[in-house]
Amino acid sequence: VRDVGEADLTSHRADALLRRLSVPHRARAHLTAGPSDEWHLVWTLILALRRADLARIGGFDAGFTGYGAEDTDLAFRARAAGLTLRFSPAEAFHQHHGVMTPPLHHLEDILVNARRFRQVHGRWAMEGWLRAFADAGLIAWDPEGERLELLRHPTEAELTAARRDDAAY
Repeated sequence: VRDVGEADLTSHRADALLRRLSVPHRARAHLTAGPSDEWHLVWTLILALRRADLARIGGFDAGFTGYGAEDTDLAFRARAAGLTLRFSPAEAFHQHHGVMTPPLHHLEDILVNARRFRQVHGRWAMEGWLRAFADAGLIAWDPEGERLELLRHPTEAELTAARRDDAAY
């Protein structure tokens, strides 16, 4: 047993505190280490990919602009290219920041990118957000068809109500 110095104790305490305060992402908490077919859960803020594989699938599609669906598009193209998805047992911590639920401040980007995703992959991406926008009367959307239309922008009151400063995701 080695002598534990003050710096080691401080680091250990900080690590323990970080783990205690962490909130697992509810959509990803069930993932286990190893191969997976849940390509729709790829999050490029924490992704390892060989440079050659990224080049082979063409990198990020510049047709996706602003916010939304670029991660899922990259993942779907990787799957189509025959890459294997493998989740790591490593833990990663994402710095907390407030969110909007749903992300009303990205409404127009999400609509543009949802249409692009449907054009490229034949299905809608970000369906949960699209459903929330439709339920709020912001968009007209046909989940089975092609219709995705902006009806109105969110009001200041709706933007304020969607803000979650204390939410982890």
